[in-house]
Amino acid sequence: MRILLFLVISWVSRPVFADILMMHKTEAIQALYHFRFQDADSIIRILESEFPDNYLTPLTRSNYYWWKIISNGLDPQVKENYHNSLLLTESFLPLDNKSLSPEEKFHAINLYAFRARLDLMEKEYLRATRHLTKSVGFIRNTLKNDIEFMPFNLTSGLYNYIAAYGEQRYPFFRIYSLVYPRGDKERGLEQLSKATRGDDELIKTEANYFLMKIFLELENDLPAALHHSQWLVDNYPDNLVFLFHYYEILLQMNHNSEAGKIRIDYIQKLENNLQLTNDQRKHLRSLL
Repeated sequence: MRILLFLVISWVSRPVFADILMMHKTEAIQALYHFRFQDADSIIRILESEFPDNYLTPLTRSNYYWWKIISNGLDPQVKENYHNSLLLTESFLPLDNKSLSPEEKFHAINLYAFRARLDLMEKEYLRATRHLTKSVGFIRNTLKNDIEFMPFNLTSGLYNYIAAYGEQRYPFFRIYSLVYPRGDKERGLEQLSKATRGDDELIKTEANYFLMKIFLELENDLPAALHHSQWLVDNYPDNLVFLFHYYEILLQMNHNSEAGKIRIDYIQKLENNLQLTNDQRKHLRSLL
């Protein structure tokens, strides 16, 4: 009877623990989107206390350090913490493609993409290629699964667009199509657009952010970039990274009067956010 009771309690508890874990993870990322760094840190400390061996805990901490990097410049200690968090994530996450759930495959893709994006920022191209290769290893098995698992629209959309863009822009990339799946720009943009219409607020936010960056920096489609930027600042008005891009796009579109108002709003929010460090304030002000 005790064994049966234990099994019943365990079966009931796992979904509850999973819900608590996902709730805290979502709260932490939302706090980062709202530029509440101290709140995010406090929530992640709860994860680290209650779920120290779950891969989502260090992965969420990695998001915290990434937002510290893009709001504070390439601080060596923050970079080291970012790398260490990702290494810890990798040690906790089972990386056998055949045994992973869709959620685990999605996070495995992000794990190596997260490692590659700092490599690219630091112009460590060989290291970035190694991490992207690992990411593509998981993407290969999920490219056609975006119907069964909505978040794959984000990862598959980014892969389809970037792979096709790279092949179009840099002919030597075509050699990779002999080994990796061919990209499809239009399909990629469709998948990213679909991701913006899903129920998951975190996926919607990431999809809008990447579409904003794509239309701004690669497609030179300022009205489309403005559309996605507008969504970001409407939903996260205190996020100074999102607000800066909105300001940048308005200037490029010669909407100088509106851009001037956004600049004033940006400075006020920068000065009034008590959860920013002095280094963050200095870096974010230097963007203007």
